[in-house]
Amino acid sequence: MILGNTLGIDLTMVAVVGVSLLVVVGALTEKEAFASINFGMVFFFAAILPLATALTKTGASDVIADFIINILGGSTNPWLISIVFVLVAFVSTQFLSNTGCVAVFTPLALMVCVRLNMNPVGIMGLVNIGCTASYLTPMANPGLPLVMASGGYSVKDLFKSGIIPGLLICAVGVVWCSLFFPAY
Repeated sequence: MILGNTLGIDLTMVAVVGVSLLVVVGALTEKEAFASINFGMVFFFAAILPLATALTKTGASDVIADFIINILGGSTNPWLISIVFVLVAFVSTQFLSNTGCVAVFTPLALMVCVRLNMNPVGIMGLVNIGCTASYLTPMANPGLPLVMASGGYSVKDLFKSGIIPGLLICAVGVVWCSLFFPAY
């Protein structure tokens, strides 16, 4: 997978071939391989990615971008806009998948940046930071349900152990992106 882009190999193909080899050599049975698939996440991704495409193609992302600008009160303060985007992405990701949130918020952030005539690089970085600093609920990150199951953790345990790192990552991200990728 590390050399996939260099060699021109599709990463999904690497994963499928890898699992197939595990089954062929007997490291996993076919039943174990299918039992390890989280079909809830598969169906979730199958639903959220077309939603992001629909938001963009129907113009709904424009309407939502205008709504976000109205919430900001027409402010062009890049620090305020950065904080709003990272916090909205951070909070939303706790209830949706981080990959799905990135797919939904990317066109929204781009539309807001275009409307405010801002450089979108920092804001896009903050959307990704907010969406990946998702440690509070099992819906946020596909790895968390695995950790919960094997470690016997509860949602309360995840929240207690994830709130400080998540907010710190968001705060450092706002400072970093605002300083190194200025909006204006």
